[in-house]
Amino acid sequence: MERFGKIDVAVACAGIVENYSALEYVNPEPEPTIRSEALPSSYPADRVKRLFDINVHGVFYTAREAARNMIPNGSGSIILISSMSANVGPDDDPFEEKAD
Repeated sequence: MERFGKIDVAVACAGIVENYSALEYVNPEPEPTIRSEALPSSYPADRVKRLFDINVHGVFYTAREAARNMIPNGSGSIILISSMSANVGPDDDPFEEKAD
């Protein structure tokens, strides 16, 4: 900001992958109705939190801060880039709608 005075373009292109099943996610404080001893402990909550902090929160805060500068200037572009991981399953198979 000091050198150029404004932001013309912001690009959010960061992300990580955690290959885990949602059933393997271990809640730090399991609900009383869930038998926590039956859940694997290999994917603790901090790994899931890190995934969301980078992939979701990081993108949101990047876009928000760029927009805060662009709006008063009356122009600018925000580019958000995702990966094929949003469309491809763990075996590199495309997610498909299943007929019921």
